[in-house]
Amino acid sequence: MLSPESSRAKDPPCNCNIILLLASLLLLSFLLIAPVHAQSADISITKDVSPDSPVTGQNVTWIVEVLNNGPDSATNVTVVDDLSEQLNVTIWNVGTLAPGDMKEVTYNTKFSTYGIKWNNVSVTSDATDPDPSDNVFNLSLEILLPDVDLVITKNHNPSITNIGQEIQWTVQVFNMGPDNTTGVTVIEDMSGLSGKTILSNTTTQGTFSVIGDTGTWDIGSLDAGQYAILTLNTTFSTPGIKVNNVTVSSPDANDTYPNNDFSTDEVVILPPDADLAVSKTASPDSAIVGEEVEWTVTIENLGPDTAINITVIDDLRGIGPSTIAAYSASQGIFSIGFPGLIWDVGSLGAGQNATFTFFSYPYSPGVRTNNVSIIAPDVNDTNTANDAYSVSITVQSPPPPTTRKRDGGGGQKYVEFTETGPIHTSNDAQVLVETRMYAADGILKITLPKGIRVAGSGGEPIDFITITRLPTNETPGLGDERNMTFSGYAYNCTPSGALFEYPVTITFTFDVETWDTLRGRDLEIRWWNEAAGSWEPLTTIIDDSARTVSAEVSHFTIFAVFVRAAAPQETGVAATPTTEVPEVADKEPEVPSPTPTPAAALTAAPLLALAALGYLRGRKR
Repeated sequence: MLSPESSRAKDPPCNCNIILLLASLLLLSFLLIAPVHAQSADISITKDVSPDSPVTGQNVTWIVEVLNNGPDSATNVTVVDDLSEQLNVTIWNVGTLAPGDMKEVTYNTKFSTYGIKWNNVSVTSDATDPDPSDNVFNLSLEILLPDVDLVITKNHNPSITNIGQEIQWTVQVFNMGPDNTTGVTVIEDMSGLSGKTILSNTTTQGTFSVIGDTGTWDIGSLDAGQYAILTLNTTFSTPGIKVNNVTVSSPDANDTYPNNDFSTDEVVILPPDADLAVSKTASPDSAIVGEEVEWTVTIENLGPDTAINITVIDDLRGIGPSTIAAYSASQGIFSIGFPGLIWDVGSLGAGQNATFTFFSYPYSPGVRTNNVSIIAPDVNDTNTANDAYSVSITVQSPPPPTTRKRDGGGGQKYVEFTETGPIHTSNDAQVLVETRMYAADGILKITLPKGIRVAGSGGEPIDFITITRLPTNETPGLGDERNMTFSGYAYNCTPSGALFEYPVTITFTFDVETWDTLRGRDLEIRWWNEAAGSWEPLTTIIDDSARTVSAEVSHFTIFAVFVRAAAPQETGVAATPTTEVPEVADKEPEVPSPTPTPAAALTAAPLLALAALGYLRGRKR
């Protein structure tokens, strides 16, 4: 029998460590399987705004409130606020909210535009929210235009004034409220202010500018009860009633009473009082046909005011057929129109005068009267009796020249003149005695037979004829003579356009030396067609024995002699022999081989060297 000690020794050993390990694992598994209690918090958010109907530019207060309705605390509470059209998205990190805690944030904004403004605000946290429906809050706000009553007025001083006197205009804009406003603008219509000159402008606020007939005053902001003032200083150069209109507006406000947004003002500009007087002289007062007559017009302002926009009309119709030339004035500008010379004098101060001078060259005899008058619509002429003036001269025919008998015999008589002279005609423009006119150099002669009728381009009788030789640089239309060359002989016969009942003869007679240079050449008389701008040929007769070239013409203009461009062939001179040109064979001529040039030789040298080298290598093989 075993002893107890031996019996205990044979029992299996007790592994306590293993048992403890198994127990620990069992306990851990129970702990892991058991449910864990999560944080739960009902977070809600609200937002309010004041006032509920603001206007643009008014201060708006926003209040955001966040509340934890429990049951647990909430951590990392965050608010996102999206205020459209005003602010960017705002994020508010609230932090931790215990159950029952509330936090709020307040901020202020202003809106520059009107309309509906939407606001969305939301809240989140790390806690489980059993009711997320109150995590978002939406709010809308209508921004209204401010109510204002803008009033504009305009006046000036003085109300009646004279040309050139300074006038001060005052424009005032007042905001009668009840709200403030921005973007206030005044438009000034200046189209009724003809003749104005703006000297200066000042404003109590804003800026003023003028483009054309429109003035723009940008005032900007104008609070309730506030006013702004614009001051303009002007003068006027023309008389009459000047009307000015102004209008005020603000796109950023609701004008509750628009009837006072417009104002009109007018000023009366009186014409200056002045006694304008005109006079005229002629020198000489008795002239001969073709003689120069000097006419002088004088205008004077006898006061008391400065006279403006003065015009003098010199009626030339009473002077008769004349050439008008060389006019000049001490001031102003002049032109030729109907019925004569128009002199724009401009302005004349009290006691001042101005003069105007021109010259005439009468064509025919008779009494010639010149009338001159004043036009000054912007002047109150206190004495109109001296606004017109007339002066007359007597034009006489030149004394008749000594007559000579043709060929010294007892036949028909004729008269002759050099360069200029009269034509003796009857009442029906018939030439009473044969008239021969010569140019000053004696080359051109014009013969008017007795009995021929001569009239100007307008049908009036011709009393005077002038023949003037033209230098080459004053001869028109040269450079396109149709295979002909200008000879250097051109004569202007006036009055231009004078017509003859039937053709008359013009004759060019040359001295022996000149004729020798022209003999045997094609010569042609041509007349200048001013309307077409070209030289027109005439049927020309050449008389070698008399050394003359003649043609028949039907009117006066510029006549000239033209010659062929080629040099003439003189009679009796042997012709220059012409070198005969050998016949050219049908076959092509042989072309000789070209002589090698140094460049060709230089090119051939390397080729020859290469050929020699090849030959020597072949020999070595």
